[in-house]
Amino acid sequence: MADTAAIRQGLVDALSNLDVGVVTKYAPVNPMPPCAYIKAGKVEYDLTMQRGIDKLTFVVTVLVATSADELAQEKLDALRAGDQVKAMIEADRTLGGACASLQVTEMTAPQVYPQGGSPTSLGCDWTVMVLASP
Repeated sequence: MADTAAIRQGLVDALSNLDVGVVTKYAPVNPMPPCAYIKAGKVEYDLTMQRGIDKLTFVVTVLVATSADELAQEKLDALRAGDQVKAMIEADRTLGGACASLQVTEMTAPQVYPQGGSPTSLGCDWTVMVLASP
């Protein structure tokens, strides 16, 4: 399979200027907003013959606040309205050579994420489809 650690790092690097505090390669045990983190999704093997290309899915979760008050909703609306996250990720579609290509394919509606032992957090997810050599 493709080098998922390099892909995760490429996504973190792509989001380094996102105004959400910490951006991490893995979902933290107890995320503290504002933050962003990367989750791995499904893998589709053999898009081209003989292990040429695999399609990997990653989800970028951005949490803006520990409440869903008006200011938090405005901050999330600003991220969503300008396609800022999509543009940052797609600025280098190879993530510095970590993959053959990528595309941000989906953004969820704003949602409240339950946090174990902490207040809920407001945020949304961006789905990133990555094509990479195994």
